[in-house]
Amino acid sequence: MRQTITALTVAALIALTGCSSDEQSDDNGASGGERGGEASVQQFASKVAGVKHDIDDWITDWEEATCSSIAVDQGAADCHAYAVAGGYTAESAYLGLNGLTSEQSTNYLGEPPEEIAALYEETVETAKAASEAGEAFGEVDCDSDDGCLGEVHRLASTMKDLQTKLTEWSPYL
Repeated sequence: MRQTITALTVAALIALTGCSSDEQSDDNGASGGERGGEASVQQFASKVAGVKHDIDDWITDWEEATCSSIAVDQGAADCHAYAVAGGYTAESAYLGLNGLTSEQSTNYLGEPPEEIAALYEETVETAKAASEAGEAFGEVDCDSDDGCLGEVHRLASTMKDLQTKLTEWSPYL
């Protein structure tokens, strides 16, 4: 259990620093090199697949550890660590997804094809909500703050919402 928590935290930190390895797409390494062009559905889907994997892993670990907002609020150290890792995972997901259309990002691909444009925007907004929930959780002191219960619940709920939204990408993965 402790190794899993440590691994989750390290993985989240690596992802945030941009050192994680994304799955390679079938585009021979092309990454929207046209700067301002339109990337393929496959290029976007390959990046989304990596995020989906991270979110699915976090939710699986959270549920297997039988964590909940109540457990964190009552001082379960393992669940608190999972919640912290969840905040980093959510932030990484948002930065990674949002960066796909930001020219300043190393993840830049370009604009999404019309076929997936609405789904992409909805996914980014859902990831942003999870990221904001993770940030809000990080600002509460669960040892003394009454807001801990609500913020952990919000984090877990928005992570499940993100998982649901990422599942909508299944036809493209």
